[in-house]
Amino acid sequence: MEQYELKFWLSESGSLQLEHALIQLGERCVFDRDRPVAFAYTTYLDTDDGHFFHADGSVTSRLRVREYAAARRLDETPIWTGLCYLEYKHRWGALRQKHRWNMSQIAARGIVAALRNGDDPLRSLARLDRVPAWSRELRRATLRPFLCTWYRCTTFRLGAARVTIDRDISFSAPFPDHRPPWAVAPFDQRSSCIVEIKCCDLRALALLSDALADAGAMTLRASKYQLAVQAAQRRGLAVPSRRASG
Repeated sequence: MEQYELKFWLSESGSLQLEHALIQLGERCVFDRDRPVAFAYTTYLDTDDGHFFHADGSVTSRLRVREYAAARRLDETPIWTGLCYLEYKHRWGALRQKHRWNMSQIAARGIVAALRNGDDPLRSLARLDRVPAWSRELRRATLRPFLCTWYRCTTFRLGAARVTIDRDISFSAPFPDHRPPWAVAPFDQRSSCIVEIKCCDLRALALLSDALADAGAMTLRASKYQLAVQAAQRRGLAVPSRRASG
């Protein structure tokens, strides 16, 4: 299904103001009542020549492994929820289309480990049901895990629109032993927050326009992966290089 996706920068104080407005306008989505503090951990897969990082004209694509964690309180160490996806995402302008393959955490981490070791990641997945056709993207030459993002996410539903406020965003390199992101030091951490709005009809944004303006939201055109690559470049870390022309 195609959706519009819009992104904004917000200060921490602005995010709190927007969150208060969203509580009045919509409904907060809590996926685990016992552990309402939610986190997302994403491992971005790419080729050495940056097939997924560098845009092909106006279209960008992403291939990534997404894992989720949750905690009872902000000061508590989170635990993995076990919910994992392999995601294949396309974006052109403000429109996006995302495919998700739900799998176990063992299978998801097996993909990352196989790609790190230069093995075929689909070999161990062949026995799974409903293997999507797009999973052949995993067999691109030199594909491997490049960068990871970790952040706390608060989600709201406003009619058909979904709004997430992502805080404490950090970037790190993938770790071979699957150490949890809360137990390692990232190479970069952002003090500002990112708001993402996803909807099928832009008219759904009318409810949010005043709240975003009042909170001081600024349009963000870069993805988290792009921000992670830029941060890694500033530190001299390995990043996908631009494909040769011709």
